[in-house]
Amino acid sequence: MEWLVIALLATAMVIALQYYRSVERMDLLIYDFAMEWQGTEPSGDIIIVKIDEDSLQEFGGWPWTRDTYVPVLDNVSKAGAAAIALDVLFTEDAGTAVQNQALADALSRNARTILPLQLQGPGLNGRLFDQLQPVEPLASAASALGHVNLDADSDTVIRRLNLCINDGTENIPYLIVETLARKTGKTARELTGDDCERPRALPFIPQSAFKTTSFAQVANGQIPPDFFKNKMVLIGATAAGLGDQHRTPAVNGALAPGIVVMANALEALIQQNFITDMPLANTIILSLIPLWILLIILWRARPRTVIIVAIALLFIIIFTSIALLQLQIWFPPTAALLSIALVYPLWGWRRLQATSDYMGRELNRMDAGAVPVPPIDNRRAPADIVTEQAERLSMAISKLRDMRRFVTDTLEHLPDPMLVTDQEGVVVMGNHVAEEMLGDIEENMGVKDLLAGVARKQDFAALTQYLAMAMNIEPDSEAAPDAEYCIFKSRNERHFAVRCAPILSDQDEILGHILYFADITTIRLANQQREEVLKLLSHDMRGPQAAILALVDRSEREKDPLTRSPDIAERIRKQARRTLSLADNFVDMARMKAQKFEPEDILFADLVAEAGEALWPQSSARSITIAINDDSETAFIAGERSSLSRAFINLFDNAVKYSPDGGNITATIDQIELGRERIIRCTIDDEGDGINKNVLPRLFGEFASTHDQADHGPSGVGLGLHYVKTVIERHAGEIHAENRKEGGARFITLLPALDDEDIALD
Repeated sequence: MEWLVIALLATAMVIALQYYRSVERMDLLIYDFAMEWQGTEPSGDIIIVKIDEDSLQEFGGWPWTRDTYVPVLDNVSKAGAAAIALDVLFTEDAGTAVQNQALADALSRNARTILPLQLQGPGLNGRLFDQLQPVEPLASAASALGHVNLDADSDTVIRRLNLCINDGTENIPYLIVETLARKTGKTARELTGDDCERPRALPFIPQSAFKTTSFAQVANGQIPPDFFKNKMVLIGATAAGLGDQHRTPAVNGALAPGIVVMANALEALIQQNFITDMPLANTIILSLIPLWILLIILWRARPRTVIIVAIALLFIIIFTSIALLQLQIWFPPTAALLSIALVYPLWGWRRLQATSDYMGRELNRMDAGAVPVPPIDNRRAPADIVTEQAERLSMAISKLRDMRRFVTDTLEHLPDPMLVTDQEGVVVMGNHVAEEMLGDIEENMGVKDLLAGVARKQDFAALTQYLAMAMNIEPDSEAAPDAEYCIFKSRNERHFAVRCAPILSDQDEILGHILYFADITTIRLANQQREEVLKLLSHDMRGPQAAILALVDRSEREKDPLTRSPDIAERIRKQARRTLSLADNFVDMARMKAQKFEPEDILFADLVAEAGEALWPQSSARSITIAINDDSETAFIAGERSSLSRAFINLFDNAVKYSPDGGNITATIDQIELGRERIIRCTIDDEGDGINKNVLPRLFGEFASTHDQADHGPSGVGLGLHYVKTVIERHAGEIHAENRKEGGARFITLLPALDDEDIALD
């Protein structure tokens, strides 16, 4: 009800302020500020001839004799001016008849000069205004007459003018309307439309933006004739002592000559960029929109959000007013600003009062309870009623806070993640270790939903089954989970053993459950490494050793094996080298897992060539040719030379092993672009039988072989290709294997190239 009352009162206030223009002065200040942002440029069709201090010094004190204007009118007319507006009142019968006739003759000669008339109100015989026209023969000689009356706003600043004024009998056009009519050939009505009496705001342009010249210079013929050709020339006083000065918003309220106001009006009429006042209905609606946005936010949002929205709305209102002014539409924003500035503190006061009343009632109920609230020794004396209520509330909940702190501190000091759930499995509490593992625990989130984003998909089903059984069991039931705990692996490769235990009340009712997550990653990794060592010892390293033993037994039976079977020693060396290679690969992989990556700049083509040369004894013994085609343009990589060299030796060794005698092995090195990254590609092709299709998907796994058990070719590669893949990935690269269409296997390695500026040259 309070919200509705405030909303209705604020709405009525905005409507009244806009309708009665009660805050017009503030609106005008904002209007003047916004006018500084106007970027209107003059068209260049207007020239101001200034009656300035220099002209007064040239022709004497004011007023001048009327024949003084003759040379200026003649010179401007001869220069081809399209129209001339002489903003000097000739309503008084002054000067001699000869002087008046000289000026009348000049007006008749150019036939394009407009003279001003003055309107004085109220007029006689019920007329709104009386016209004070120029004296004869000037009025008859002028091409047209126009009024020069200006109406200031309530703060005496000229912002608007009327393109015509009706004196009760006819519409009298403004002087500049007749001026533009002479240039365009249109009538005043065609230029102003039917609503010429409507005040129009001007987008003011400073005097410095217009083309100007001195009256004295024009009279003395010092201006080039082309300067006035096809221009509209405005002649008027700019000297400060002549009194024709007006306050305008274009220069922050400073005085500007009337001829400058006239030039602005003519420029606005040319460009048709008068500023239009927004209709009252639209103004009221636009003022109410931010108010009702704030009212809705007050009803639904938090106080912090409300203050941000309120400040943002103030800026939006001002920005909207300035932006609309750039579109020649004026929206007065003060009423909307006041509504925001008044409603926000008013609603805040009402909410504070309501909160204080509520706290008082609830604290009185708590004080009337059976359990006394212990005093707080270090509390300060309250400064006001709200502070006193806050102190009492703080004391009332101190025991609950201490109890909760005891529980939370216990959980926080546990080294492993722990969660507390209610009867339905919704998480109600967790320590910081659990939040680090599970992320932010949202309100009313179930433990299964929480673990769904942590556990691997293949482990989640078993974990869900364990939790379902452990959390639904009754304390005295004979049913029990299949296991006391459940082991699962998280998506970030951590291993956990989770154990679930019930929380019981004094009546042995289940209130919730405690879930404890023990991190067993170190134990699991140790077991995994032990299994890998056992696999190595029982798989690839066992085979060469058995072969060595068989060869030794044979040598003992033949008594002199080296003379009777000369290949036995070579075969023993071969098996020993194989065992040593496996051991080196295994040790090197263990080193890479333990040590930090420390690269150096390596010329990639040299490294590949050295790896190929290392296999020269094996390849030459079987007449196999190893060719290196380098199209890499001396590209460098950042890598560890020893591990990369061993990896490419393994690749060449694998190619030699499966190539036929007399075959060719080709290593091609080039550069490619992948996205924005420059990549070095090395393709190693052999002419062997290729890779078995059944083995190809698992070729780079541990203990994989390029042939299945049915093949009778060379023995399996063991750790060789797995070692290669480990090294390439350590260098942020990729390796792929495929069979060539023309026969043989192909291994493709991709490694990021160093930019030229990153290479460290000795």
